[in-house]
Amino acid sequence: MQDYVNQFLNKMSNIAQMSMIDCDSYSIVRKHLELANGSKISIQASNTHYCTPRGWRPPYTEVEVWADKGLAEYLDAVTGEGWYKDAFEEEPFTNISVKHVNDYIETVGGVK
Repeated sequence: MQDYVNQFLNKMSNIAQMSMIDCDSYSIVRKHLELANGSKISIQASNTHYCTPRGWRPPYTEVEVWADKGLAEYLDAVTGEGWYKDAFEEEPFTNISVKHVNDYIETVGGVK
């Protein structure tokens, strides 16, 4: 399976660091990732985000995500947690498995 998450984070880290767009000395805030189904999710990882490992460069195994409703429902289904769908508009999800995010991206047809 393709590692959409780490490819995106690596690409956006390089762009931000080269141009200093959307970054400061403490963190990089990346743009949304547009999915093939038209939705967008925000995937963040750095020394100031809830991710594993904490730091600047992929590969990451867990990331911080501002999710769309589809990803929230998917996370509820695969984790059995049941609260993601009620919280997706209020807060980022922290330390989310990259595997789960990649699997969800695959189910919606990949990225644009």
